[in-house]
Amino acid sequence: MKTFIFDMDGTIIDSEEKWLNHEAELLSQHTDNWDIKDYGKITGMSVPQMYSTLVKDFGFKMPLEEFLSINKSMAIEIYSNEVNLMPGFLDLLKYLKKQGHKIALASSSPMLCIDIVIKRFELEQYFDHIVSADHVNGIGKPDPAIYNYTKDLLKVDACDCIVLEDSTHGINAANSAGMYSIAYLNGVNGEQKLDQSNKVINNFNQLIDFNFETLSL
Repeated sequence: MKTFIFDMDGTIIDSEEKWLNHEAELLSQHTDNWDIKDYGKITGMSVPQMYSTLVKDFGFKMPLEEFLSINKSMAIEIYSNEVNLMPGFLDLLKYLKKQGHKIALASSSPMLCIDIVIKRFELEQYFDHIVSADHVNGIGKPDPAIYNYTKDLLKVDACDCIVLEDSTHGINAANSAGMYSIAYLNGVNGEQKLDQSNKVINNFNQLIDFNFETLSL
């Protein structure tokens, strides 16, 4: 039986657009050449990786500690008050749980952010494991570490894992881990390169009553 691993931001919650709106002014003020189209280049990364990329590729001019503090304040506001579950996600989650599939959440976000979402939407009962980049020394996607770690917790083989992602970095991480990747079109990730995924969907209902055993790499 297949195991399912969900990304969080932009996949199960509509947070990417919120982050884009909150960070747009900050990044445009503190970088040399930031463009909203560049957002996909940091989507799916852990916060430390995001900072390093901004400094290296965009000349970001803000001390790390100040950035971490601002990012944390933004995160608490976004996850506590602004995000909603993606349409159809909860129905799919309940369906997979009822069918007996193992289910995990694997996000590059800090556990602080994940905990807010899990508690706010009462999702803990559905997941066998909840994993953050915090569990793998802050290494986020596109590195496959978070997916390899999650697979080991679940005690399953990579070839039996189906990963649902919304970002290029996330898809690349899943592919590098040897897992079947499904890209979710969330309405704001059209600029990202998702054609490297094994399958693309735009609605979670497409996966209800689907024969997952037919999926293979």
